Amino acid sequence: MSEPSLFDVDPLDLASLNPDQLDAVVHRGGPLLVVAGAGSGKTRVLTHRIAHLIHEGVPPSSILAITFTNKAADEMKHRVAALVGPMVKAMWVCTFHSACVRILRANAEAIGYPRTFSIYDQADAQRLAGYVIRDLGLDAKRFPPRGVHGQISIWKNELVTPAQALVKADNPFTRKHAEVYVDYQARLAKAGAMDFDDLLMKTVQLFREHPDVLAHYQQRFQHVLVDEYQDTNMAQNELALSLAAESGQVTIVGDGDQCLLPGTLVSTPSGPVPIERIGVDDKVDGSGDCCINELGVVRRVHRGRYSGGVVRLVAGDVVLSGTPGHVVPVDGAGAEQPLAHLQPGMTVLVLVGGCYELRMVDTVEIQQYDGPVYDLEVEPTHHYVANGMLVHNSVYGWRGADVRNILQFEEAFDDVTTIVLDQNYRSTQTILDAANAVIRNNPDRKEKHLWSEKGGGDRIMRYHAEDEGDEATFVARSMQNLQRDAHVMWKEMAAFYRTNAQSRVLEESFMRFGIPYKVVGGTRFYDRREIKDAMAYLRAVVNPADEVSIKRVLNVPKRGVGDGSVAKLDAFAKADGISFAEAMRHAQEAGLTGPAARGVESFVRLLDEIGLLAADEANGPGDLLQAVMDGSGYLAELEAEMEGSWRRPAGWRTSAR
Repeated sequence: MSEPSLFDVDPLDLASLNPDQLDAVVHRGGPLLVVAGAGSGKTRVLTHRIAHLIHEGVPPSSILAITFTNKAADEMKHRVAALVGPMVKAMWVCTFHSACVRILRANAEAIGYPRTFSIYDQADAQRLAGYVIRDLGLDAKRFPPRGVHGQISIWKNELVTPAQALVKADNPFTRKHAEVYVDYQARLAKAGAMDFDDLLMKTVQLFREHPDVLAHYQQRFQHVLVDEYQDTNMAQNELALSLAAESGQVTIVGDGDQCLLPGTLVSTPSGPVPIERIGVDDKVDGSGDCCINELGVVRRVHRGRYSGGVVRLVAGDVVLSGTPGHVVPVDGAGAEQPLAHLQPGMTVLVLVGGCYELRMVDTVEIQQYDGPVYDLEVEPTHHYVANGMLVHNSVYGWRGADVRNILQFEEAFDDVTTIVLDQNYRSTQTILDAANAVIRNNPDRKEKHLWSEKGGGDRIMRYHAEDEGDEATFVARSMQNLQRDAHVMWKEMAAFYRTNAQSRVLEESFMRFGIPYKVVGGTRFYDRREIKDAMAYLRAVVNPADEVSIKRVLNVPKRGVGDGSVAKLDAFAKADGISFAEAMRHAQEAGLTGPAARGVESFVRLLDEIGLLAADEANGPGDLLQAVMDGSGYLAELEAEMEGSWRRPAGWRTSAR
């Protein structure tokens, strides 16, 4: 019997793709930007593109596909596996952070970290920031750990080192944050630990300082695919560009941009200039409030390539052609809409003799285009005049995304191909129109240009509730009516709420109406106290320098080691220039007595015993976990808690019946 094919991609399956999706999937090579909104089939495009690459002979191990959440990565793995079978195991389909962990585990020693470095989650990182704030004598109310760590996170995502943060600090408040950053990072390094932001920043450092390591991964990953590119920060952007710099075989999927065609005349003080000849620092006509002509300065020029339908808008003698998402002010009332949403009879603003006047739209039509496109980032007006019509500047700065990422992508590679996915498969047109109308009122969010073949669909109902109880009652009654009158099954209904605190009143209403329900979500597995404690014990064994993990479980279960004892150990460690773990081995010298000294000594003994087990390769993670949970007394404490939770309350009696 012949062996089954290594790939199982049926070429006929490509017939299920729409033309734009197909173009993206079979793209012959070179940098590709896929512009896609929600529900437009972008995951389908990415998975089918991966399958198509394998069908064309690309080794699975040379493909790196990056998404932004573990859930999205798992979904992509399953969908790719359905197309290519077990070969998916040879690919890296993961998040940026997961990819960086794998790279750093193999190469961390090159930048001074052990391969067994600990990874601090948000809670661990904030706890360490709190230690630093305390030790620097700062007021925790003025410098709350959460806020300070948030600033450190911003610096790291911008690839700003502690030393650079100190230099850039232009006021005492920012300088204090930078000083915390310096000590925080030093203590992370001393503990052999990284926080989530370090996973990105340290990988960038690794690639910058060790070109041979970068070359290894460039050679391995001949095709790089990144989803939700508009949400990347500077560190993620540099990682993607670095990995794909050698091959140029990179596909990114991002939200819609707005661009104009070459030949579009931009109004300047010296006369109209074709948009492709406009440069940085050029002055252009625009408007800050859509009614008074005002000069703006071009800060960035966006150059790309676009393939698909463009909108040709005619308003009297003014004609403008642009991508469907390019936004223009309409009706002179501050409202703005994409070109694709304009209709004959609506009005746009046209510059005539130095003043703006309303001009009625005569026609709006779609024409096919394949070629270069341009847009400008203009400050402070955020508008400029194109072919006589006032238009909004680049969407990237406007919608809050990091403009540098898209610009750097298109500047880093020649001949970037852009394909737009604007057909929505998830929602009815009624839902899409409503969403677009809501988004239109948010100046920091780009209005979507999506269409659906699902038709109008049911009308949207809005209910104004008097309070949360009235709201919950309305939801429950509506579900009951759907089940009774429309025969909709309970499992086909869902109620969404904004915060976990809102679930209680909904649950009460469901119970009152006799509606069966299940709360989805709650505390994530790795956020549960007992899971974090167990992980801290294991990290303390593998990496004794990890003071945050050690301090988390030093007194769990209770060993008589309070905050005062921890402070004495901290002071002793600092005075002698040793780690917190080493200070614990000198508990009595540090001033601990009685139960505290005995508690620390028993804890150190436990870590040593588990350390010996960890050194024996015959023992796996499960064996170590069982040993530490038993030896610490943690498991016994959990069992006692569970037994106590099931005890009968005082006065409880069994019915005689």
